[in-house]
Formats: sequence, C-alpha cells, structure tokens
Amino acid sequence: MKKRMACLFLTLVTMACLCAPAFADMGPKPRIVLRAVNEPEGSYYVDLLVEDEGRNHALDPEGYDETMLAALRSYQDGAWHAARATGTDVPLFGDIAGTETAKGREFTFSYIPPREFRVILVTQDGEVRVSEEVYERTRFFETLTLDCETMALKPYYDIPFAKIAQQLAATLVPTLVIEGLLLLAFGLAKTRRDALCFLWTNAATQVLLTAFLSYTLPRAGVVIANLLMIPAAELVILIAETIVYRRFLVTGTKARRTAYAVVANLASWTLGVWVMIEFPIWG
Repeated sequence: MKKRMACLFLTLVTMACLCAPAFADMGPKPRIVLRAVNEPEGSYYVDLLVEDEGRNHALDPEGYDETMLAALRSYQDGAWHAARATGTDVPLFGDIAGTETAKGREFTFSYIPPREFRVILVTQDGEVRVSEEVYERTRFFETLTLDCETMALKPYYDIPFAKIAQQLAATLVPTLVIEGLLLLAFGLAKTRRDALCFLWTNAATQVLLTAFLSYTLPRAGVVIANLLMIPAAELVILIAETIVYRRFLVTGTKARRTAYAVVANLASWTLGVWVMIEFPIWG
C-alpha cells in the first residue's frame, strides 16, 4: 500500500511538472536599482538615458504627470534619450515615479537593462537634471546611490541581515516541505536518524547557499551570474546532498537514496527560482 501511494505521489508530481508552463526566460533577471539621496522637494521622476534606435517599449503614460513626462520625452542629447519615457528597442520595465522605502525612494529598471546609461531627473516645477558620466553596468544586480543634487552615481552593496534572513526563510521552509514530502514518498523517513539527516543537511545547504549568493551575486558579472554561478551552486548542492544521503540515510538502497536526492533537488530548485524572482534581495 505504501509503495502504491508513493508511486501515485511521484506520478502526480511528475505530471504537475510536465503540465506547468515552461518559459525560456525563467530565472532571476538583471536589474538596475537607483537609491535616491538628497531628493528634491515635491514629486519627481527618474529615468535612464540610453543610446539606441528603438521606441517600441515605452511606458503607459496613464497616471503620470503630463508636463513632467513631456519634459522627459523632449530631452535629446545626440542619440541619448529617456528609456522608459520614449521607449527602447528591447523590453525594459520600471516605474519612473519610483517606490518609497525606509531609506528613500528607489527606482528599479529590469528585464533587459542597458549596458551603458546615464540618468535623467525631472522635478515637479519642470527642472531637468542629467548625469554627465556614462555608467557601464558590469554586475547582474546593479545597485547604485543616486545623488539627486549632483546626479552622481555610486555603487551600493549593503544587504541588511534582516533581508538575508527573510530570503533564507523564504527558501528553507518550502524546501523542507517539498523535499520532506518526497522523502516520505520515497519511503526514506522510517527512522529518527533519517529525519535528522534530512533536516540538518537541508538547513546547512540553504544557509551556505544564501550566504554565498548574498555576497557574490551583487558583485558578479552579468554573464557569470546568469549562466554559471547560480547553476554551479545548485550543482554543488546536488552532489553534496547525494553524497550525504547515500552515506548517512539508513533506509532504502543507495540507488533509491540517489534518486531521491536528484528528484528532491530539482523540485526545490524549481521552487527556488520562483522565490528569487518574487522575493529578490540581491541588490
């Protein structure tokens, strides 16, 4: 009976994975975050200045101040133009009004942010301020401090411990639930030693993964982070957990323990991708 229930559970999990929509662009997306200091009085908009020929992906003007938006759209310095206000040749998301945070207003530009950019700011009374220096984005998550008076940009790396703890909780708890259910489905949770091995292994790998990504992702190059760093970290965890489960679990054959480690890690990795998208802290 237990074997039949386990097979049924695994069949349902497999069907759910196969029926779920697959997206070629799944995973964390690069982004630029501008954290404003020395803000002007009243409302203001901030946009990126880019050099391209496209005008296809502009923001919806509804809800924005027409005069301020017009000031952004009318600015032209050679090929430089306001990315969100006038559009870009690739998809770029972001709210030029920004989001209020405890440390001030933040402006986030994501999906396909430009490699090189300047910054433009327009105040409520129509004043336009533009950064002169061209900033080259070299990191996957580029977080900068924008001085609204001088329009100077400086890299910002600090990640509060509370946000790291939040990220850990957001990945650890669902991982324990999903991999715990799979542990039961594989029939590998019959002793206290099995349960303790499972708990300590997942706690250790999630803590190490969160610490590693919290430090390295904000500083990593775009290609390295997107194509190498995250998959490599997950591969290391898969190998490590497989070795631990084969050695220290006492229930089941080594082949079953290996199969569990692979299936459980793939399931939790899929969940982890979603968590990283919905609850990002790096940058």
